[in-house]
Amino acid sequence: MQMTEEEIVRSYKQAASPYKQISVLAELNGTNTATIRDILRDNGIEIKKPGPKPKPVHPAITSVFREKSDKPTKVLQIPKSVEALCKTYLKELTEKEDDLKTQLAEVAKTKREVEEYITLNGGIL
Repeated sequence: MQMTEEEIVRSYKQAASPYKQISVLAELNGTNTATIRDILRDNGIEIKKPGPKPKPVHPAITSVFREKSDKPTKVLQIPKSVEALCKTYLKELTEKEDDLKTQLAEVAKTKREVEEYITLNGGIL
C-alpha cells in the first residue's frame, strides 16, 4: 500500500465519482478493489453503487420544461403523467397520418384513372 487508510478515505470522499474512485485507488495502491472496499468499510464508509442514469429527453420537449433564470439551464425530468399523455398523443397522430396516407393514395389512384380516361377519349370529356 502506498497510501494510508486516512488518505484512501479522504480521496474517496472528495472524488467527483466515489464509486469509480475505488478502482483508481486500487490501481494506485497496487491492490484490488475488494481490499479498498474493506478499508473504506472499516473506516465507516457506506459504499453505494450509483443509481441508473435518467432517460434522455427529446430536445423539443426539454425546451418546454427548462427553468427560466440567470443560472445555467437545468433540464427538469418530465413527470410520468406528461410522458404518458405525449405517448397517447403521438399514437393518435400516427393513426391520423396513416389515414391521410391512405386517402392520398386513393386520390392519386383516382387522378390516374381520370387522366387515363381523358387520354383514351382523345382529350374530350
